[in-house]
Amino acid sequence: MLLFLSLFACAGSKEVEDPSAHACEHIAESEATLPGGNSTGNAVVIPMDGEPYTVTLQDSIPSYLSVQIDADTPALLFAGTADVVSGLYNGDEAVTLPEPAPNADCPEDIPEHFDLEFDTVGTWYIQLGPAAVTEVWLSLAPAEGHAHDEGEE
Repeated sequence: MLLFLSLFACAGSKEVEDPSAHACEHIAESEATLPGGNSTGNAVVIPMDGEPYTVTLQDSIPSYLSVQIDADTPALLFAGTADVVSGLYNGDEAVTLPEPAPNADCPEDIPEHFDLEFDTVGTWYIQLGPAAVTEVWLSLAPAEGHAHDEGEE
């Protein structure tokens, strides 16, 4: 009976993947290309799902993405190019952007990540640029990672 219960428990087990490792595994991928908006009013929503996106930046002006927050959510923002993420806003209020650091798992591929604390429900905005590049690879993930069935990537 004990063996049966052990097998049953393992059959439904989930493996929680570290968001930093997940970002490194998917650096060469992009779920979709998103246009950065030229203002917060037309910012495209980026999901907090850990999937990679390529964001096309506005020429010579800041670009904006929005994030819908339903609860106090610590998150990690990964950027494939340094010095592109330039601001964070809770609605219209500027929030101090934390100091960036390279992703410890693959610093050459992901030169910046930010530990973000979305501590208020509502719409938040991420400001990108202006920058010398025309697009940037980004991934936004919950800080606690996400679960996979064992063996799934």
